[in-house]
Amino acid sequence: CIFQPALKCKNKKEREEGVSKMSIEQHGNQEINEIEKIKVKLNKVKNHQKYYLLNMELCIPDKLTEEDMINFDNKCYALTRYNINEKNVNSRLDRLTILNMPYAGVDLQDWYTISWRRKNIQRKI
Repeated sequence: CIFQPALKCKNKKEREEGVSKMSIEQHGNQEINEIEKIKVKLNKVKNHQKYYLLNMELCIPDKLTEEDMINFDNKCYALTRYNINEKNVNSRLDRLTILNMPYAGVDLQDWYTISWRRKNIQRKI
């Protein structure tokens, strides 16, 4: 589940800029390990900073605020299979990780859906 603005890490004084991806600890660790493997190769690409977002940080989330909780169960429906929801997430943070990363724009699927709808509306006009 994606949060914007980014969530605060437990070991930090302030929130980072960007977005956070919250997941079960095992999945978060797997994802950062995959990213680190790819990062080694992508860092060799000239001007890689222009094309790839590689500056990410994995951490344990701090307690979520009321604002963070808005629409939590809809955003984080995947966590419900692990019995984590808006009512109990703050008591189960030790089972979760967040991957903080820069905001890179609209989600690709959302962009495609919006573009597809716009194109179909223009055809009808």
